[in-house]
Amino acid sequence: MNGAHEVVHEGRVMRHEMTTRASPSQVWSAWTEPARVSEWLTDRAEGGVGAGLTYTWIWDWCDMTVPYRVAGAETDRHLVLESDTRNAPGPVLEITISMRGGRTVVNLVASGFGETADWDAEYEGTNAGWHAMLAVLQNYVEHHYGEPRSTFTAMRPAQFDSDRVVGEWFTGEGLSRWLVERGGVGEEGSSFALTLRDGGSFTGRVLAVASREVQLAWDEIGGVVGLMVMPGASGQGTLCINGGGWRLPAEAAAEVEAKLERSLDRLVGQMGSA
Repeated sequence: MNGAHEVVHEGRVMRHEMTTRASPSQVWSAWTEPARVSEWLTDRAEGGVGAGLTYTWIWDWCDMTVPYRVAGAETDRHLVLESDTRNAPGPVLEITISMRGGRTVVNLVASGFGETADWDAEYEGTNAGWHAMLAVLQNYVEHHYGEPRSTFTAMRPAQFDSDRVVGEWFTGEGLSRWLVERGGVGEEGSSFALTLRDGGSFTGRVLAVASREVQLAWDEIGGVVGLMVMPGASGQGTLCINGGGWRLPAEAAAEVEAKLERSLDRLVGQMGSA
């Protein structure tokens, strides 16, 4: 599986870094083993990461399949994936794992995004997504590595200004208008305690706040939940809550999903009257 590969990044490029107390081998397997990557990033994965092989990531909840060609794989150090699928989370995706000050450092570079305006939405959404998902990766490898998870997804079409949704509806007082009876969330790294409108507690920590996404650790289910906006044409898009619990039975995940669907219905109604 060892093979160094020099990468030339073209087009628009995004760069993100994450540090963790997990070992390089755990981080490597979280990216490269289908059973592990499906515990934090995808719904499923197929194939392997030998150089020249195909490694496919699958998200059932949004009906997206991305086949990557493995351009380089150096165990515990370096992974290079290339896709010819336009909506891939990086047509070229490079993961570098190193050590610094006794901690594992993950550097992610995604490139190949076009420079024209018709690429803006994909670039901005992917950039926000990787910022958020590296925070989820850190939570996974440090607290839930190797644990299967039960997932849930609630989605609703809506008319909205994507630049306003995260700040006005997904944080602070905005949550009280559709999701919680009391409480709010603050900046990245801060703790929170929420009481849900449909019953139950939601305590945890803010993992990431990005331009189109908020990722929260949810202690009661031993999991994470992401609040996302997926813009479409002419202000029409999709509001989405997607997450999972490593201590959440499948039947309980279905109950969580039903509650979140009711919450999204309230949000769509509130946005329509705002």
